[in-house]
Amino acid sequence: MAIGQSIGTAVFVSIGCGLSVGGPGSLLIAFLVYCAFIGMITDCTAEMMIYMPVSGGFLHLAGEWVDEAWGFMEGWNFFFYEGLLIPFEITALTIALGFWWDNVPPEAICILAIFAYGALNFLSILLFFILFFFTFIAMVGGNLKHDPYGFRYWRFGVFYIGSAICVGIVIAYNDPMLLRILSGSQSGGGTAAASPYVIAMKNLGISGLPHLVNAPVCTSIFSAGNNLIFAASLSLYGLSMRGHTPKIFTKCTKRGVPMYALATTMVFPILSLLGISKGSAKVLTWLINIITSGGIINFIVIGVTYINFYRATESQGFDRRSLPYFGYFQPYCA
Repeated sequence: MAIGQSIGTAVFVSIGCGLSVGGPGSLLIAFLVYCAFIGMITDCTAEMMIYMPVSGGFLHLAGEWVDEAWGFMEGWNFFFYEGLLIPFEITALTIALGFWWDNVPPEAICILAIFAYGALNFLSILLFFILFFFTFIAMVGGNLKHDPYGFRYWRFGVFYIGSAICVGIVIAYNDPMLLRILSGSQSGGGTAAASPYVIAMKNLGISGLPHLVNAPVCTSIFSAGNNLIFAASLSLYGLSMRGHTPKIFTKCTKRGVPMYALATTMVFPILSLLGISKGSAKVLTWLINIITSGGIINFIVIGVTYINFYRATESQGFDRRSLPYFGYFQPYCA
């Protein structure tokens, strides 16, 4: 389920923009650099949580090992970061549904039920493997043109991995249809029509599959949004447990659901209604800018917290290698 909610429009649709701007090589480098950066952040978080597995994760540790004010600031930043991602996903879903219907109202998205959460996660993973399988079959000649173009430049194969290898092989960075969609001269931006995989299918004469791609894209966005509601609610609950918010947010139902924290979190989806008058794409840009700032703050907090943790272990003579897991290349990663 964690894998499913992590797969979103970046893998299926947005990756086409990076391909057209920098080409397959630059796209791969960008993915590798960002994944390495995320790996270093995860390395820091994993070691700290192994040493002190507490509810609230790095939000709790920031207050314990740096300063209570530091933890207060990061707790609220993380809550708003997760909360603002909810209307972002709703707006993205509105754009994706525009592949089938024009002027999809965001309020219709907000009232969708979450009973199919697990199924949607599964569909996200299934789509990833379908597209990877399509890439392999098409590149070895299993297409309508019987053209084994995938190995035409086999010497570059060692550099292409993951998603970057798929889009770098199935479609050219200067594909005319891709450039027209991204420039706005052709409709379909933000939907499955802008997906490099869909464009590759059209170039190979395969019809009907764009709809098959757009459906799991929509479900993956919806799935990620549900996960964000869960994370934001628990963040507010954790803040209340540390005394940073009123105690009313610690009250839970018989099933352990923090009902008041959840109700407060559900205010954020209302922001997606801004897309009614200004256009979903513009609102999406606003939310991306705000969310990016919050994400950078999260990374800084994790790094500073780990450095304090590392200094404490060094000054007290604690052997980090005695832990079930210890971070590599530390404290340089932090």
